[in-house]
Amino acid sequence: MMMIGEKINGTRNQVGAAIRERDTALIESLALEQVEAGATYLDVNAGARPASEAADLGWLIDVVQQHVSVPLCLDSADPDVLEAGYQRVEQPPLINSISLEPKRYEPLLGMLRGKDCGVVALCMDGAGLPGTAAEIVQHAERLVSGLESVGIDRSRIYVDPLARPVSTDTGHVLLATEAVAAIRAGSKHLIIPRDNEKDYLELAEVIRKQLTVHLVESMDEVLDLALVGGNRKPARPRRKAATGAGLPAQAKRK
Repeated sequence: MMMIGEKINGTRNQVGAAIRERDTALIESLALEQVEAGATYLDVNAGARPASEAADLGWLIDVVQQHVSVPLCLDSADPDVLEAGYQRVEQPPLINSISLEPKRYEPLLGMLRGKDCGVVALCMDGAGLPGTAAEIVQHAERLVSGLESVGIDRSRIYVDPLARPVSTDTGHVLLATEAVAAIRAGSKHLIIPRDNEKDYLELAEVIRKQLTVHLVESMDEVLDLALVGGNRKPARPRRKAATGAGLPAQAKRK
């Protein structure tokens, strides 16, 4: 599992002061503390002072790399700052982050072209935070497609569905879980026993719309679909008025 330590952030008062005063002891302590706690990446953010962000981030990178061996997560919205930081790292970093916001998307894609790195993809555009799971999935698809077009392998793209606090709206839980389920359901075909058709109909609509369901009654039908090439026509499940979230345990994806 990837665990990112995020304490080395210039917006925190103590860290901001350490960056201004070039206090290596504090940054060293935070780096070691997070790695000892299990962090596999360390996020470094120097965005509190935009005019000196590139120099500040470079200093943070140098200090952290002197004391720990885990790779870094370069955290900035400025592609020039990220480019400068990328040139200083000793291991392939994680870039945090890209979104579909017009002023951010194209410049960051240009910076990322051909880079050896992972990327955090925020599922939002110029209109702000998405309001439905379907919007989140659409944003994720566009981001993944754009990143792949500049050479970032899909396995190194980390989609952030923008989970929000339940304290402001309990519906945020369902929004995030449905979006994650839909994004992870990258397969397009679902093979299930005909007797479990009702379970398929309980899936959230945003997930069902992405799948072609095959209702089967024998193992021969499963093998024909999974191994031979799937020449059978997909079944048309009966409609149900109410839908809910959740993936049936009996379901098998192709």
